Amino acid sequence: MKKLIYLSVLILLAACGEDKSEGDKTASNQESSAKDSITLEDTLVSDSVEIPIEEEETSYFTEADSILFAKYHKTKHWNRLEEWCENAGNLETDKDFKRWFDEGMKLRADLSGEIGGYPESYEAYEMVRAFEESGLQKKFYGLMITCVAECTENEYTFSPVKMDSLARLTKGKEDDAFTAIWLAAEGHSGHCVEYGFKTWFGQTWDYGGSSLVGDSSIYNFIVAYDEFERDYGLNYEKYLKPLRTNAMEMLHTYRSYMYSANKIIAEIERIINDTDLSEEEISKLLKRKEELRSPKENDLEVDCAKGGCAYG
Repeated sequence: MKKLIYLSVLILLAACGEDKSEGDKTASNQESSAKDSITLEDTLVSDSVEIPIEEEETSYFTEADSILFAKYHKTKHWNRLEEWCENAGNLETDKDFKRWFDEGMKLRADLSGEIGGYPESYEAYEMVRAFEESGLQKKFYGLMITCVAECTENEYTFSPVKMDSLARLTKGKEDDAFTAIWLAAEGHSGHCVEYGFKTWFGQTWDYGGSSLVGDSSIYNFIVAYDEFERDYGLNYEKYLKPLRTNAMEMLHTYRSYMYSANKIIAEIERIINDTDLSEEEISKLLKRKEELRSPKENDLEVDCAKGGCAYG
């Protein structure tokens, strides 16, 4: 991706050189003044909406970066991280993206496994702050260090927005379709993998909240999931299947809902009628549908957006 920025700079410089040689010399001072008022950053941003993403995510590392990384991790992972970040700028096809994404998931798991918990809240934020203030975080191409469990634990996650941006730069549509579904589940501010509530969940406190069944977010996700499976098979199943499982549990297992029973039932009926469900899934949804007709008697919370619920 750095190549795109360098190319834009060379084109800009070449264009400026031609204008200076061929322009009216008597107006050169005026032209020079006009050019000085246009910054290189302004030009790059106006030329392409993709440039700000690439400019922010320059994949180069310094010795200081490696020293900071080694403070928290085994040095054997540094070369893997460097290579993975460098490869992010050389993805040409959706197959390239899949291989790169798989390696990123393995790297994420290995790095997260090295980080222990902390006895006091917010101690884990030291690492997050160090990576952000040094600028190292911006070089990770969507691999993010964050803290969870009241900031007593560190965890590496992915930014679904940045993954989606990278996928759209490649040839082929499979990676685009995958990241679009992933983004729909995680949300623009979501952090993927183990931690983080999905778009169909309304978080009200650190560890809980209420299901948003009734706003069509689960319906839209399952419809998109079925379409992806029909078009592309099971290539990304290990990443998408857990999201589908989470969505189904919000429908028939979770006991606290933000919306009214009527709205919840309406979405459940649409899902039964319009999506590819197993007989077991249909049976569970039909059971929950009947329970929602008498929520209090079945220990269900509805209309939690109005307050008065335990919120999971």
